[in-house]
Amino acid sequence: DVNYLRDRAEWETVGTAVDRAAPGALVLVDGDLVPDWRVPEDAVPGLIERARARGIVVAAVTKHSSLSRGGAPLVGQLEQEAADSFGSRSRWWVPVGRTREGSRWPDIRVVVARLDPDARYAFRVDLPAGVDPEAALGALAAVSDDAAFPGYPYPLSVADRLAACPGWLRAETWLALDEALEAAGVAAETR
Repeated sequence: DVNYLRDRAEWETVGTAVDRAAPGALVLVDGDLVPDWRVPEDAVPGLIERARARGIVVAAVTKHSSLSRGGAPLVGQLEQEAADSFGSRSRWWVPVGRTREGSRWPDIRVVVARLDPDARYAFRVDLPAGVDPEAALGALAAVSDDAAFPGYPYPLSVADRLAACPGWLRAETWLALDEALEAAGVAAETR
């Protein structure tokens, strides 16, 4: 339930960003364009349609993709194949999938892209179908050249840092929760 509430709040925030963005803007999403299955069915497709109508591109970048080929991580295989074919400092992208037509999810094109020549990694990028991938990835590459984490969109790294929960805060919160449950009479083995 907590993941659902977080996911729903994130999509509401993306909707607000789309509504406030100027035409031609790129709205970045940390993760993918497929929401928790409990998010209302028309929420994300409606948001993507609103963005398209206003000339805004919504792009999602996934740091840790579960895509695989032959049981091995797909992104790593593509990184090696691209290095062998294009050289170790090349920018590249390759389409790897789409959502199924008629599914409850928006029509999404999934690509893997290396956005900076100094990047150690490529990333999964979800783009709404109908968006020119070269133009969208070019705009994404323009904000993916931070020296601290080349190849990853700088605005998303800032958002990650702002949203991070330090270990000491997690430990302190867990301790407070454990104490409250103990005060309420919840047995230690249940806690």
